[in-house]
Amino acid sequence: KMAKQLRTVLLIDDSENDNFLHRLTLEKSGLFEKIIDFEDAREALQMLQDQDENRIDLIFLDINMPVMDGFGFMEEYEKLPKEKRAGCVIVFLTSSDYGPDRERASQFESVSGYQTKPLVQPSLEQVLEKHFPNSRV
Repeated sequence: KMAKQLRTVLLIDDSENDNFLHRLTLEKSGLFEKIIDFEDAREALQMLQDQDENRIDLIFLDINMPVMDGFGFMEEYEKLPKEKRAGCVIVFLTSSDYGPDRERASQFESVSGYQTKPLVQPSLEQVLEKHFPNSRV
């Protein structure tokens, strides 16, 4: 049956290289209409605040970023009105396999997963199978 195409995925990572590589993996899957990347988490937050209702299906979020890190982003994200968050899947995508980071990530109600970088086809497939079972890679 036809793959369900997801609308929009956000990549939030201060590394231009990581965003570039992760974008390639996402493009290769052919499942996303739009891939938007932000090197500054505050800009991503602003975009989410400015929308009337959530138009983002999936966010991959780095933890270690200058200015606003992934945890700071999540603290602000969880204050957004429900309609701006509805149905959005957030996965931490980080180079940190540090236990306390995982632990802290799991405290956020809106966080659905934790993946270590880089985002490669198999780890993307895992996320999609778990959260978007109707989409096919």
